Amino acid sequence: LVLMLPPAGLPARGGGLPVGAIALGATAAGLLLRIRALLYVGTVVFALNALNQLVVLNAAFPFIKWVVGIVVGIALIWIAADVERRRDQWLQLTQNWGQDLDVWQ
Repeated sequence: LVLMLPPAGLPARGGGLPVGAIALGATAAGLLLRIRALLYVGTVVFALNALNQLVVLNAAFPFIKWVVGIVVGIALIWIAADVERRRDQWLQLTQNWGQDLDVWQ
């Protein structure tokens, strides 16, 4: 896994936008055409691009790391609490989603 960072002193302004847009396009195409490969590739590329942008953001603005960490932590706690509160609904949802994905190409 290689993260593409700009040379020192050169900011990457908007560097992740084209890749993110293509990844979201591939994910949307996978959902609309019901093709798992496009869905998986778009999701993985989008996640890697987001991780890369966090590394670039941290290099440019170290304080943002703490803000992003707190926001992500609160979001994960909220998601975990919601899953625990509605466990049966989440299990049913994931089972239905898995069965729907099995039908896709």
